[in-house]
Amino acid sequence: MKLVIGNLKMNLNQKEIEEYIAFFKNKKYSHAFFAPTYIYLKEFVDNGLNTVSQDISPYSKGAYTGDVSANQLKSMGINYSIVGHSERRKNYADGMLVNEKLKRLLENDINPILCIGEAFEERNNNTYLNVIKEEIDEAFKNIDTNKLKCVIIAYEPIWSISTSGTGIVPTNEQISEISSFIKDYVQDKYSYTPKVLYGGSVNNINVDTLEEIGNIDGYLVGGCSLKIKEFNELIEKVK
Repeated sequence: MKLVIGNLKMNLNQKEIEEYIAFFKNKKYSHAFFAPTYIYLKEFVDNGLNTVSQDISPYSKGAYTGDVSANQLKSMGINYSIVGHSERRKNYADGMLVNEKLKRLLENDINPILCIGEAFEERNNNTYLNVIKEEIDEAFKNIDTNKLKCVIIAYEPIWSISTSGTGIVPTNEQISEISSFIKDYVQDKYSYTPKVLYGGSVNNINVDTLEEIGNIDGYLVGGCSLKIKEFNELIEKVK
């Protein structure tokens, strides 16, 4: 079964969230997941929606104002969390924290959705495969291989994300190449084949073309996930 994860980012107010939940809670999509901001997580969980945290603290507990721990999320019924999103890496220098965040998630039996992807110049100078390898290795450093098997990898080419790049979706061949590379590399080095999602300007229109790719396991969706009807259409197209 493919997964569709809607990353709502820092959007939607209380009224909008209530309308959003009211629409989707009756759909009962087993393959659709929603990642709202922290303040709305419990509302999604309480309404029976598959709920994902957008981020996690690298610390287990303590005097870290504004942080939310993996243990706190688990106690709320959260079983998935995004880690290493390109916006976190860019705006908060989060790249150096990904490994610790991954460890906290695995310690609490939360399934990580690890985001990786290259910038425009790395794609153009043909170093993008090295970038992918380095991001995987940095994230997985000093973690028991047996614990990694629940890690989902989301490939999000930074140059394609509409808020920070060109908004141009890579070709199916480019996405397929990266997905195969990730699966083969992780299998060879870490002894499991991960689910690989694609994220980067996915919407209810271009998903028809993306669905022709045979080796991706779903999508991490940004902007389109904020629009109820369009996101619902996207979800229904993904099998």
